[in-house]
Amino acid sequence: MALLPDGGTLDSYRRLFGLARGVENVPFLSWLGNSVLVTVLVTAGRVLFDSMAGYALARIRFPGRRLLFGFVLAVMAC
Repeated sequence: MALLPDGGTLDSYRRLFGLARGVENVPFLSWLGNSVLVTVLVTAGRVLFDSMAGYALARIRFPGRRLLFGFVLAVMAC
């Protein structure tokens, strides 16, 4: 048992980026693209809906506004 391995190789990285021969490659770029797409869409949706909610809480007077604002603050604090 050793802290560092005796002979290190880059085989795992070659396989990850599709450079390995004779083994099944990992579709890393597809996974990365899917993650970026989901991240961008979720972030854009959150910004849109959170902005609309913030505007409604700041400008529009309606019954239960203070309770809803308190609930939003409680959720953000957790």
